[in-house]
Amino acid sequence: MSGVLVGFGVITIIILVGFGLGRGGVLGPEARPVLSKLIFYVAQPCLLFSLIVKTQPQDLLTPALGVQVISVAVAIVFYLAVVVPIWRPKGGEAVIGVMSASYVNIGNLGIPIAVYALGDSSQIAPIMLFQMALYTPIAMICLDVATGGGAGLWPTLKHVLLNPVLIASVVAIAVVVSGMSVPDVIYEPIHLIAGISVPTMLINFGMSLAAKRPFSAGSPIGRISVAVLVKSFVQPAIGWVLAVHLFGLSGHALMVAVVMAALPTAQNTYNYATTYGVGQTLARDTAFTSTLISVPVVAGIVALLY
Repeated sequence: MSGVLVGFGVITIIILVGFGLGRGGVLGPEARPVLSKLIFYVAQPCLLFSLIVKTQPQDLLTPALGVQVISVAVAIVFYLAVVVPIWRPKGGEAVIGVMSASYVNIGNLGIPIAVYALGDSSQIAPIMLFQMALYTPIAMICLDVATGGGAGLWPTLKHVLLNPVLIASVVAIAVVVSGMSVPDVIYEPIHLIAGISVPTMLINFGMSLAAKRPFSAGSPIGRISVAVLVKSFVQPAIGWVLAVHLFGLSGHALMVAVVMAALPTAQNTYNYATTYGVGQTLARDTAFTSTLISVPVVAGIVALLY
C-alpha cells in the first residue's frame, strides 16, 4: 500500500512543479505549446524507440497484456455507445474522448506503481509496448484524418506517414524483427532524450492546470464524467472479469492485470490534444479527475488482491 502512495506522490510532486512554473510565468506564455511539440516530435518517439528495441518478442505475449487489450476495446465501445447518441462529438473530439476513457497512464504512473507496489517494472513492458507501438500510432492516424480539414487523400496520407510516433514504431519494430543490434553511440543519446519525456509531460500538464482551472466555464462536464467513470470503474471491472474468468489468473498476476487496467487517463492524452488543437479541456479535466479517483481505486485493488 505504501508503494501505491509513493507512486502517486512522485507524479504529484512533478505536476506541482509544473503548476508553480505556470503560475509564476517562469517559462513565458509560449512554454506549453513548445513543450508539447518537444514531447511529440522528439521525446516520445525516442522513448518509444528505446523501449521497443530492448524488448524480446517472446516477452510480449502475457496474460496481463491480453487483459489490457480487451479491456481497452470494451472501454472504447462503452464510451462511444454512451457519448455519441447524446452529444454527437466531432471526429477529433471523439478520438480524444476515446483516449481519455481508455488510454492508461502506464508510462509516468505505471512505472512507479510497478516498482513500488508490484515489485517489478518488467511487468508493465508488454502493456507499455502495446499502448505506445499500436494504440498510440492508431490514435495519431485517427487524429490526423479527423483534423485534416478535408485537405485530400494524399496530403492526409503524407501527414500520417510523417507522424514521428508512427515512424519510431516502424523503425524500432524493424530492428527487433531483423535481429539487429543498435550501437551504443546511437542508442545512448536516444535513451537519454527519452528520459525527458515523462517529467516534461507532467510539468506541461501542471502548467495547463495553472493556465486554466479544471472544470472552468466551457468544460464538457457530461463527456468528462462518462470518460472518468469508464476509465476509473468500467475498465478495471472488465479487467478483473477477464483476468479471472478468461485467463484464469490469481494472486500476484491477477493484481498486476487489474491494477494496470485501473490506472488513470494518461497525461500525454492532453499533450496529443494540444498538438492537434482539439479536445484539450476534455483530456486535461479527465486526466486530472481520474488521477485523483485512482488513488483510492488502486489502493483498494491492492488491499483486496494482495
